[in-house]
Amino acid sequence: MFAADAPARLVAILDWEMATIGDPLADVGYMLMHWTEAGDQLGKFNLNNVTLQPGFPTRAELTARYEERSGRSVGDLDWYVTLALWKAVVFMEGNYKRALAGSTDDPYLRSFGDGVIEIAERALAVSRNGF
Repeated sequence: MFAADAPARLVAILDWEMATIGDPLADVGYMLMHWTEAGDQLGKFNLNNVTLQPGFPTRAELTARYEERSGRSVGDLDWYVTLALWKAVVFMEGNYKRALAGSTDDPYLRSFGDGVIEIAERALAVSRNGF
């Protein structure tokens, strides 16, 4: 972002992901990445098991409701869920590297080495078999 007055000068750099209106299905894919339901194989890095509780819709029910209420077709949500998982892998890998380098004091981040592999395997499975 440039200043409104002269001389021209840079006053801010905005993160594209937070500063633009992107594809809403990217957000749906991110939400579904965390949506756990009966029959799912749970790993160490399933961070949201609350959706296993009674009263939560299945991913299919949630997707159908989104289509109905938004008027949008969800298209190929597997691609968006895979993207969300892959982005999580990238963030986790960065945090794991910081932990190994000693630039953070959070011991939980040291466990992310296994998490990177687990989430990458989930991304591969979704890309091949759907979510």
